[in-house]
Amino acid sequence: MAPKNYSLEGLVFTSLKPLSLNLTPEEEAFIKAHSVIRMGNDRSWPPFEYIDDENRHQGMAADYLNLVGEKLGIRFTPQTHLTWAEVTEAAQKQEVDIFSCAVATPKRREYMAFTTPYLSFPMVIATTDRVAYIRGTDDLAGRAVGVVKGYISHEMLTTRYPQISVITFDSVAEGLSALG
Repeated sequence: MAPKNYSLEGLVFTSLKPLSLNLTPEEEAFIKAHSVIRMGNDRSWPPFEYIDDENRHQGMAADYLNLVGEKLGIRFTPQTHLTWAEVTEAAQKQEVDIFSCAVATPKRREYMAFTTPYLSFPMVIATTDRVAYIRGTDDLAGRAVGVVKGYISHEMLTTRYPQISVITFDSVAEGLSALG
């Protein structure tokens, strides 16, 4: 709707503020010794991260880590063939070096070190239109709740809310499909 030669200068950002990293000597030595980092990721968690039809890691986490990798001169190699539960098992066996996007829990802290989160978002519950408003976990007592195996919601519901029947799925898409 703007005139043909209308200038967008000043209205469109063409670059982000440069990412500055203040690395310790130990961190610099680690990066020098490890130019490839084995990354544990979720292959089906859009828009946060997913593996596309061409087997590429995509989403917000991928974009962020691509910037970090570019700045550090390292490459993150996603585990495109693993479910999230398999990723957490691989991390426990030290078969992956980092999680691309994961919540720190006491159990996970036993085998991984966590940084300050770079993403933050609320947990949600999806239902069919046959379910009335859910105010909180008390409304879920005695009901079946589907979660992705190994997600923070899986750990939280099974440890804190034994009155909720938890059903696990390999991906968000699989769980949403089960809602029918």
